Amino acid sequence: MHGKSRALFDQLKRAAISVEGDIAEGYALGTPALCRRHLRIAFGSAAEAECLALAAGEADYLDMTTVKQMEMTLGGAMKALRALLRNPPNAG
Repeated sequence: MHGKSRALFDQLKRAAISVEGDIAEGYALGTPALCRRHLRIAFGSAAEAECLALAAGEADYLDMTTVKQMEMTLGGAMKALRALLRNPPNAG
């Protein structure tokens, strides 16, 4: 793996990991406003991961089957985050 692909995959991993971390952090902070804020950040991280997966596919670092699977998974996560933003859990 050369430098450009390593950097792209490192950023992709960071974005994907941030989704879960931001959800947990928002819930743990204990207020609806902070929970929503972190859910929005998690949504942005999921969108970033989706963009990076597409870029990896376009650069032939990932095969398109893998990219499509990632798009479906990340799309599902963003759909769930949209639902949580409309009706956030009782944080705390």
